[in-house]
Amino acid sequence: MDEKQAFPQADPAALAHLQKLAEIGLMTSSLLHEIKQPLAAIKGFAQMLREAGESPTPPLDSMLAQIERMERLIANHRRLLQAGGPPSRFDLCAVAAAAARLLEPRARQVGTRIEQRLPDRPVFVQAREAQVLQILVNLVANALDALAGCPRRTVELLVAGEQASAEILVADSGAGVSAAIAPRIFEPFFTTKGPDSGTGLGLYISRALAEANGARLELVRPAEVGLAARTAFRLAFGAQVDRPKRRRSVLVVDDEEVVCSMLASLLGPEGLDVHLALSGEEALRLLEQHDFDLVLSDKNLPDVSGLDLARAVRRRMPECPVMLMTGYPSVETAQEGLELGLLDYLEKPFDDIAQVRSRIREALNPPPAPAAAPRPRTRRILVVEDRPDEAVRLGEAVSAAGGMPVVARSVDEALAQLLAPGADGVVLSLDLRDRSLSPEAIRTLRKSANGLVAVADSPSLEQTIAAIRMGAAACLPRALASLETLSREVSKLLAKPTG
Repeated sequence: MDEKQAFPQADPAALAHLQKLAEIGLMTSSLLHEIKQPLAAIKGFAQMLREAGESPTPPLDSMLAQIERMERLIANHRRLLQAGGPPSRFDLCAVAAAAARLLEPRARQVGTRIEQRLPDRPVFVQAREAQVLQILVNLVANALDALAGCPRRTVELLVAGEQASAEILVADSGAGVSAAIAPRIFEPFFTTKGPDSGTGLGLYISRALAEANGARLELVRPAEVGLAARTAFRLAFGAQVDRPKRRRSVLVVDDEEVVCSMLASLLGPEGLDVHLALSGEEALRLLEQHDFDLVLSDKNLPDVSGLDLARAVRRRMPECPVMLMTGYPSVETAQEGLELGLLDYLEKPFDDIAQVRSRIREALNPPPAPAAAPRPRTRRILVVEDRPDEAVRLGEAVSAAGGMPVVARSVDEALAQLLAPGADGVVLSLDLRDRSLSPEAIRTLRKSANGLVAVADSPSLEQTIAAIRMGAAACLPRALASLETLSREVSKLLAKPTG
């Protein structure tokens, strides 16, 4: 049957009315189920009283007859409420498309559209078709509601799998579900909407309908199912579905088209989705439309500076790494990048394109952190300094912040200390005489240190870029790094949770 014939067009008001009726139906069904429990107890006690009697007990017989009548009435009403008839075999893709079509007018009202990602072949399941449609309509309607006030508005509907293990994913780019409320979202009457906007029964009903059809409805982390979204629900039939991993996405921003083209050629063979923007404004539009795994931007854009773009990325996608490129490097802008938490600060023209590719690979595939060694009660801060007087001064700053200073005279000694027994933070001099801050040492410090503050006599551009690549929280000039300033920065390290 054509899905347009099976599911005729419905306006949003009619859908809302149908949803209310469904909620009333499930409430009634639940109420009838609860009534059966005390009724069964009353019937049992009445039967025991009749068995214990030595003579006929017409009142008890009449009571039992009325109880059985009530049981028949309950059974009839529950059969009536089990809409959808017996399970049948149907195409999950057709039902998903129908749910999207039914809610398309509502999607237009909130300024978006429902993106459907359906396989080019049917995915058949055995269930009650009308009830599965009801679940999807509720999930998609919730997703549309979640977009209120969000700059980027996207709802995705994805079908995957085969008959033995099929699933539908409904995802949105709304505010997301916090860890605090996630355990409660399937509870009856729990809602984050206003009193006039929802009953708090939609997800409760949807999960009950899913279970009645041998399926599972659950909230999942979007990244686990290969989606770039804020919230995702999975309706799964049968066994776990093996899904292809989502291709990672990179935004490249440069006002020189030839540079964008070169970087696209560099990244394309890496199996990445590469989005190009020739201006800051175009990049900001793409940030509202997509989630990215990495942003690689020029610093000196003609309209929006690369640093302002990095700030926008931090607000929109706090976990997304940002790498800045520039043909006009300066200590001042590198320091700004450090404060913004940039992953890297690359000078153009690139001396070694293979090194650029390597840094992008590292950004997209960070090595797993080593297992944390048992930490002592006193928070250890590793002070890496080979000048005795400066080591004492830095140690005093650590002690003033409530930490225990442990001095290392070289980077190699510091790396050995980080591996065992470990440390809760690092204060690192960038003026070490052995000059042992190799790229490998920088990478190891970044992944092994719980937090890092760098100090230098007068931080150069090279030293500031090294601090960025180590993930330093600050790079302080010694002349300005008073005991109070150093202690404040060390206190921030101590405030971080240990690994």
